[in-house]
Amino acid sequence: MTQKEIADQLKISRSTVARAFNGGRINEETKKIILDFAYENGYKPNNLAQTLVRKNNISIYVFLVDSISPTYVNDIIKGIKVSEIKFSDYKFEINIIQMRASEEKDCQKQYKEILKVLETESPKGLIVSFIDDTYIKNISDLCKLKKIPLITLDTINYEKEKNCHIGPDYIQMGSLTADFIITGLRETGKILILNFEDSCNINKMRVKGFLDFSKNFKDIKVDFINLSSLDQKDFDKALSSCNLLEYDSIYSSFKSENIVTYLETNKIKKKYFLIANDLNEDIKNLLYKRKISGIIYQRPFYQGIISIETIFNYLIKKIPIPNKINIGIDILLKENLSIGLYYDFK
Repeated sequence: MTQKEIADQLKISRSTVARAFNGGRINEETKKIILDFAYENGYKPNNLAQTLVRKNNISIYVFLVDSISPTYVNDIIKGIKVSEIKFSDYKFEINIIQMRASEEKDCQKQYKEILKVLETESPKGLIVSFIDDTYIKNISDLCKLKKIPLITLDTINYEKEKNCHIGPDYIQMGSLTADFIITGLRETGKILILNFEDSCNINKMRVKGFLDFSKNFKDIKVDFINLSSLDQKDFDKALSSCNLLEYDSIYSSFKSENIVTYLETNKIKKKYFLIANDLNEDIKNLLYKRKISGIIYQRPFYQGIISIETIFNYLIKKIPIPNKINIGIDILLKENLSIGLYYDFK
């Protein structure tokens, strides 16, 4: 069946049928009649053909924050580039904007830049990472008003706002980290957690998963120390305030390399069972040298791929966007990291 046959059967114009499939202006009731009829009669639109007659590109904006781990952002971009090539025939134009957001003024600047794009560029889709909870509701409301699909990559309050969140289950990530450490300690010992409250609550979720899992082991004890920042000096201050010889493992969901730096600088000889949640060059080197035993890591490469594919499916194939898409978690060891676990896209 063709669009012309649908128009003839429903006794409407061919252009009206076309608008129903390509997102043009059309009465919602008429659109529903056309789409229902097409579905019942097995019609499948030729997405590429529709693209060829489209005059304008499909503009997608991606706002990425230069996070604690540069590898994280770089892997997201690699995934986005893979999808950009895959959908190049469909006139997808992906605009990647990288920003800092380490201070409140940076977060405000990021927020203003996003608002500017929404107001002036009329994007067909928006993807953001590490957008502060203070601003996400306004962005979400504006996207809904303008009917722009919004995908977040690291904003935990997606359930409240009903946006699409693409990322790992951070509670599960924390549980898996605890499992790794407790197994390494043979289910007995004392663990020190260095706690840092980030604006997106990622650490909070990881620590919750860690504690929930560790409660199952009566011979595992857990203590807390709060960090005021992720600078080395604040790690040094926190670690120097306690007797580290009491502990068998030290866990921080961010910047685990700072723990090793403190231990080496202060010539602490005790062997600790350390697991990281970041992936950067320092962490890689520590893993190769067996200064840490492993990394529990999310999959930013696939976050990049799936975020673009999700918007493509929504805009081109009319597939609804879910509220949440879980990305798996990797356990990285010296052996599997050295053989190239991640796709090296250039």
